[in-house]
Amino acid sequence: MGKHRGVVVLIILSLCVFLITSASSSSLEEEEKAGEKGVCVSRRYLDTLKALFNQANLYFSSPPNLDFRGGPGGGEVGDPKGGGEKVKDAAVKSMEKSKATMEGSARSAAEMTGKTIRNTKEKVFAHRLGSRYSKKIAYDSKLCAFNLTSDISESIQFANFFLGQPPRLMEKHKRNWKMEWAGREKHMGGIPRKLVIMAVGTFAKAVATLLNTTSVHNADTLLHLVRSRPPGVPLITVSNHMSTLDDPVMWGFKGFPTSDANLARWVLAAEDICFKNSLLSYFFRLGKCIPITRGGGIYQEHMTEALERLNNGAWLHTFPEGKVSQEDAPIRRLKWGTASLIVRAPVTPIVLPIIHQGFEEVMPENFMFGKRPPFPLFNKSINIVVGEPIEFDLLKMREKAISVSRDHSLPSRGWPVTSPCGLDEAAQKCLYSSVSEQIRTVMESLRRYGTGILKQKV
Repeated sequence: MGKHRGVVVLIILSLCVFLITSASSSSLEEEEKAGEKGVCVSRRYLDTLKALFNQANLYFSSPPNLDFRGGPGGGEVGDPKGGGEKVKDAAVKSMEKSKATMEGSARSAAEMTGKTIRNTKEKVFAHRLGSRYSKKIAYDSKLCAFNLTSDISESIQFANFFLGQPPRLMEKHKRNWKMEWAGREKHMGGIPRKLVIMAVGTFAKAVATLLNTTSVHNADTLLHLVRSRPPGVPLITVSNHMSTLDDPVMWGFKGFPTSDANLARWVLAAEDICFKNSLLSYFFRLGKCIPITRGGGIYQEHMTEALERLNNGAWLHTFPEGKVSQEDAPIRRLKWGTASLIVRAPVTPIVLPIIHQGFEEVMPENFMFGKRPPFPLFNKSINIVVGEPIEFDLLKMREKAISVSRDHSLPSRGWPVTSPCGLDEAAQKCLYSSVSEQIRTVMESLRRYGTGILKQKV
């Protein structure tokens, strides 16, 4: 009997060793596959950079002695066939500056992408890199390359104004990566968008009204502007950012048309969170989200898309603070993206400030082991305060920005001159700063008002 027990124990131990070895081997194979995939992705975007760089050189292959917009030469300022010596000199300088910026961006992107490829290879082959982390390395590399190609694209588009040549950059490739086509109203008859908006709206209603208690102050102003503002007039709502659930749950209060795809807002969404892969990109595009690269600047590609939505009289929601903050603290300095959209829009948008409190308890960032909970928490109180539309005297603010910018020397970022205002980069910065500060002041006033309401309830 003892011999049989010994044999059984030996067999069990052998099975355990076999299973552990297989699991380990499988894990290493997954790591290698993930690492190889990361290398392939990095290489593909490095090739994209090289192609873009070579294509861009076509713009500068001609000798830098062209007249304004490629005219045959010699005319005075305002002459469509010429352009004048001053304008020609300005064009040449801008071309050279754009080319320098482009070359620097391409070089940086190539170096960083190549470094990521080498690091990924070394770590994978040494079996020290987990599958999940390896994929993150690959994605970060792809994101870095994409951001820097955007910088190159902007520089060349700036030069296009002087060269008078049609853009031949690889915009189609980048736009496909972010699935802009899925965000179009007529995509598959609009059925996928309606289904997603309805599902997300139902989820927002459940979290805001069933699982938690939501109170909204001055909701009528928001409802009126969403449903019946003047035709062709865009609406921008701005709010603080307390959690990853702020949007869409903040629209889930009683009486709001959350499930109406036609009335639903467009929203600027962080592409490193909402557009990590094709499935998420498709879903968020159907939910009327526009990908924004945080730190990518106000002239990044998809800010132009947001501007196009405003041109069509749409409703756009933004989080001008730029990231989630769950501290009970004053409104932080706002990013300039929202201000630039207000200034650049052909029809000045209605700007409506909103402050909310309580979402940091529904979806806390550090719930357990420094992570968010898998599901929204319940039995919490959400307080939303809707302000009144902010009035901007943009004409006066432009004049002041031009005057102030003459007395300040600010580092250049290679921004194009806006049209039709004709503001240079320094004046733009002063103007965007003034508009952002006015919005921040109103939002801080609303935050204090909301805090006072909560104290009265207690």
